[in-house]
Amino acid sequence: MDELPKYQRELPSFPHKLIDTPLKLVVDFHLEHLERDTKEGKLKPTNFWIVSRGLLLGAMQSYASVCVFLADKRPKPFMLQAGIINRAILETLVNVVALIEDPSRIDVLYREGFKNLALRYQDQHARFGSEPKWKEYLEVCRQGLEIMRESMGISSEELNDPSSIAANWPTPGILIFGRPNRKIAPWVTGSRQQVLKKLYELYYPHQSDLAHQRIAAVSAAMLVEKPEFQWNPGHGESGLVNTATLLLICLLAELQFAADYSRHPKLAELWAYLRQFDDDAAELWATRYEGLVAERRGA
Repeated sequence: MDELPKYQRELPSFPHKLIDTPLKLVVDFHLEHLERDTKEGKLKPTNFWIVSRGLLLGAMQSYASVCVFLADKRPKPFMLQAGIINRAILETLVNVVALIEDPSRIDVLYREGFKNLALRYQDQHARFGSEPKWKEYLEVCRQGLEIMRESMGISSEELNDPSSIAANWPTPGILIFGRPNRKIAPWVTGSRQQVLKKLYELYYPHQSDLAHQRIAAVSAAMLVEKPEFQWNPGHGESGLVNTATLLLICLLAELQFAADYSRHPKLAELWAYLRQFDDDAAELWATRYEGLVAERRGA
């Protein structure tokens, strides 16, 4: 087999240390204010904002996981796993944007979540309900479902027959593109849809190949084993952190705008950094995020 072609040249590395501190600052600001303002009744509907804050919290934890997996001090970077986590951050962004467009959709997410838990309980009770060692666990699960049922306005009949709950949250592709052959319209429109289409087409097919263990996953694993096979060793890791950061600052921009918060200067600073290194970030900025993030002149 012939030697692979060498294509090594100086590429800009992602300035993680420069980005990480202001990113954490902006995330912490939003986590604190969303929690406080929801409790004080300043943000409505309450369930929508509770879930949106939780999704932001999960996205930040995912970003931190990507950074840990790719840290310089690791013996080997976990590139495959970082790519899969980035898929989860993208799905978080799509879900939050779909909810922002119509906060009443939170009921679909809640009811689907309840249905899945109730179906799991139903299956476990059918299999293990007669075993004494399962009794306490199953009782606690049932009590938890009763509490959830009452808070969500779900009927006793639906608890006893969770498969009757029709709620199903759409996949990212349906949320963004709809499904014309079934006459299902997209759940996002306008510039929201434009940026999500761009991000989906840019990242989601490859990220899904990683998650579903296709050839892309094999390639990522082999590059970790033999990093010299990368055309530009180290650039793959840098790109993964760049992706995680870009998705997270898109999410922050959407939540900042939806909550009608003052434009955080550090968020604008983060976008300025990324636009220097990432042409896709510059395009997303021009399409939507400049209008959401850039400081108002004269303000």
